Amino acid sequence: MTFTILRICLLWALVSLHFAGGAALFRRLAPRESPWFGYIIPFIVLCLICNFVEHFLPITTLMWLTPVTGLGSLWLILRPGFSWRGLLLPTVVFLGSFAFVLFVRSLRPTVVSDSDGVAECNLISNYLFGETLPPTESWMPPYKSTHYHTLMYYPASVMIRMFHLDIGTGYNMACAVLSTLICYLASAVAYQLSRGKVWLTLLMPLLIESTGTGCSFYVWMTTTGDYNPFLMGDVMYVFDNPNYHNVITHFLSPVGFWDRRDLQVPGFWSWAGGYQDDVAGQFLTLYAIWCLTELLRRKVSNWPWISLVLLPVYCLDISAWVLPIMGLIFIAGAVSVWWHKLLPRNPRFVLFSIGAALILLMPTLIDFLTISNGLASPAWTTPNIRTQLGEFILEWWPVTLMWLSLFFLWRRLPVSVWCLMIVLPLMFLLVEFVEVYFRPITTGKLWGDIYGGAYVAFLPIVVMRRWWPYRTIAALVIVTTLLSFPYWITHAWRTASWGQDIFHLEGEGPLHWDSRKAEMFHVLNQFHNQIIVTGRPHAEYDESPSLSVFTHNRNYIAWSDRMLIWTEPNGAEQIRRNLTINALYDGKLLDPLRFLRLRNITALVIWPDDHIPDNTLNQLKIQLAPAYEYCNYRDDGGENAGVFVYRPQLATLPPSADPIIHAAPDANGTPFSIGE
Repeated sequence: MTFTILRICLLWALVSLHFAGGAALFRRLAPRESPWFGYIIPFIVLCLICNFVEHFLPITTLMWLTPVTGLGSLWLILRPGFSWRGLLLPTVVFLGSFAFVLFVRSLRPTVVSDSDGVAECNLISNYLFGETLPPTESWMPPYKSTHYHTLMYYPASVMIRMFHLDIGTGYNMACAVLSTLICYLASAVAYQLSRGKVWLTLLMPLLIESTGTGCSFYVWMTTTGDYNPFLMGDVMYVFDNPNYHNVITHFLSPVGFWDRRDLQVPGFWSWAGGYQDDVAGQFLTLYAIWCLTELLRRKVSNWPWISLVLLPVYCLDISAWVLPIMGLIFIAGAVSVWWHKLLPRNPRFVLFSIGAALILLMPTLIDFLTISNGLASPAWTTPNIRTQLGEFILEWWPVTLMWLSLFFLWRRLPVSVWCLMIVLPLMFLLVEFVEVYFRPITTGKLWGDIYGGAYVAFLPIVVMRRWWPYRTIAALVIVTTLLSFPYWITHAWRTASWGQDIFHLEGEGPLHWDSRKAEMFHVLNQFHNQIIVTGRPHAEYDESPSLSVFTHNRNYIAWSDRMLIWTEPNGAEQIRRNLTINALYDGKLLDPLRFLRLRNITALVIWPDDHIPDNTLNQLKIQLAPAYEYCNYRDDGGENAGVFVYRPQLATLPPSADPIIHAAPDANGTPFSIGE
């Protein structure tokens, strides 16, 4: 336990040193720009450069860069004449937020298969095999990963390669850094709009980490039973559950569970964990709001212009869901600077930087435009699935109340707040009347961005007013927000895996709790960048592919429904692989040895949940004996479990060049044949 805690502290210090060094470098190169940009711009520039280079030259490791950047950061921070003036408050906010979020992630670091964690680790690991981009999809080689937000996983791979982290630790660190930057940007906006109120700037990360919906604190305080605050995004489900009796239930019309909307506010992801486009969308939204406030404060600058122009382009392959918000904020900023006749400090530098960034991003944009499977078409919503008035008031009253109160201050508001008072409600109406895929996904992706952006932008203005109605509104919003914090932290503390994987950022807990899985993990960990089969292909949320992810190998087919999204237009190939592997585990594949060798499959896992009967397993042992050694890990009275491992010294039969895999007839007598 002591070693694991020490390791976390060292990782926190090492990552913090690099971010602080980047901020010091930015401060030195751009002394007249806002120092708050220092913790964001350098890392983005590093990732863009690496991404551009890796489209032409594979980068297997970046450990050689770590001593250079580490010593350079120390020199920038400790050099004579360096001043923390202007940079001290951003540094305190970043270091404090990072320490807290990393502590929360350390309480529950396991990457579980009943959420998207294993799939997110896979998307990160795609970049770690030392090949030019776009990367090969590790769950369906040799096809390329064409998922529409692959770019957001690249920074995590950069951090893993710089600090030589395992995939689980890198994933948890990436989650913590992204959540930290959300808190950091919220403080930056608060500092700007509150005209430098330090107490609100320092309080804002805690408010972000405590933020629930408008009714979350009430539900948690009045609901009988052990309500799980990690389901905060589905908090309205409580009102439809007959096991929870609440007076508000009587004021809402009952609807089906899947018709309820998810309001996943920014703080949700720090506790629940996640490194996906939802989190990236909230980061991009707050970053755009920060750039807008910095751009329209009438102080001549460069980087707000650069960032605000590039953000709509970046979100195409990071989180395309927030493209409408980025577009509206960009239009609002463009109209405002034209109306007030604002110009950047150095227009040539701004144009050069935008051009350079677009050149660095061009290979990724080409990948996106040529092989991406695109986005679903929007459709109009029907009245029966739109938000009920009562539900809207219950969940949105904090930001709605602040929004209404600001109309009485219209003439004294900053221009950026004018823009946001128009953009954010307009975006909410757009989500209300238009859906993509279907309603819960659309609101789950965008409601948190709108709510978090409005909360961060409106609260500082309300707090600044001394008139008692505004003091009352500010106190009401802050107190109800902070009341949610005890529920978050106590539940995280109660559900921490004290006897298993707490503080173990590797996230491999489930693969070590079962002795059979631990043995299989140990065997597969001896390989690297090999193609394996980890069990029957399930649609998604299956645990077995974690064997390939955490052992740094590839999977012949896994989470097959996700492969329909990530590797289109190869849906037919996904179906073939599904049928072939299922036939293999059912004992219907006529020549499994030939199939495994044709596909260069190094290991075949008999997963405990595959329920392979003894006769089928014995048949596989006989068929694969000429080239595969079977390692058995079956418990007495339990399901079969083990691994067939390819041993070149056993191979007596050369692989056939026959491209057709024939199989024995199925139970109905129908011949089974897979064309490969």
